[in-house]
Amino acid sequence: MPITTEFKALNRPEQLSIIFYIISGIFLLALLPFSSFAPHIALIGIFSLITGIIILVRNDLAILFVAIQFITVMAFTLWSIYALGTGNWPVTAVLAVYAILDIAATLCIVIWRKNNSSV
Repeated sequence: MPITTEFKALNRPEQLSIIFYIISGIFLLALLPFSSFAPHIALIGIFSLITGIIILVRNDLAILFVAIQFITVMAFTLWSIYALGTGNWPVTAVLAVYAILDIAATLCIVIWRKNNSSV
């Protein structure tokens, strides 16, 4: 089946979560040259792309990948916010928004999969 057909077959929360994971992965990979090629940013970006693809193909491992992505992103953003403090407001604000969007994407996937697994 073409990817567009699979994407249209998903419900809206799953579509938004896939878009979030893929866009954030591309953004993190594009950010590499500006962050002196930090390996943790590359790993989070690559894993975000993989998570979006696994959700798209409706693999049974999607919940596991979403959980690992959630833990990794929360550790990265909360530690970075703690380390930056109030020294760099724009970066702190972007990291806070990224953490909130990751929480929303995780909740969309987990709640939707939990509701549909009992059917």
